[in-house]
Amino acid sequence: MKGFGNKSYSKKTTDQFNNKNSSKQKILNQANAFALQGNVSEAAKCYKLFFQKGFSDARVSMKLAHILFKEGKLNEAEQYLQKAIEIKPDFAEAHYNLGIILKDLDKLKEAELSYRKAIKIKPDFAGAYYNLGIILRDLDKLEEAESLFREAIKIKADYAQAYYNLGIILKDLDKLKEAELSYRKAIEIKPDYSEAYYSLGNILRNLGKSIESNECYQRSLDLKPWQINIAWRINN
Repeated sequence: MKGFGNKSYSKKTTDQFNNKNSSKQKILNQANAFALQGNVSEAAKCYKLFFQKGFSDARVSMKLAHILFKEGKLNEAEQYLQKAIEIKPDFAEAHYNLGIILKDLDKLKEAELSYRKAIKIKPDFAGAYYNLGIILRDLDKLEEAESLFREAIKIKADYAQAYYNLGIILKDLDKLKEAELSYRKAIEIKPDYSEAYYSLGNILRNLGKSIESNECYQRSLDLKPWQINIAWRINN
């Protein structure tokens, strides 16, 4: 793979590794030390140097991709995840994380394929079912998205976000009573789920339950706004 990023390293980093016999573990130990200190830019330089010296490790490639992703360098992060997959084709978490990046790059069809590969490798990967459901919802494949959210819930019974997004799909499919139950389940699992209260309020209003609808709206306003955090997976 070409273009492994910037080859410029700080003197602090290069001085420690200018010996040709510098070991793989020495570089990784220094990278981990920088990461623990919160110095992710130096950690990234160590990881890049690791590959420059001809070493190969799928997990190191994914760690570097994660740093680049956090820095907003999505195209470079994509390259390193592709590298991780080249090294370890059955690395489910790398396929999953690649799906996250591809979605952010608005490559929805490619993201869909990445999540499907993650599921094929790891059939009990609840997060991959969930994220694939989000992609298919965006692609207007609502029935399949519904089945994926249900599969995620089957694997992880307390998956509040999956219940919430299942509710969205059910509402779009005009299954209002089922959507109501799904939002209620999300709230049961996560009582401070502001967006679930708001969406439940919308459903109840459509069902003519105006008093309870207003109560849900008020509860939503009282809670801190809820935001989706897409979590990377690092472990095998």
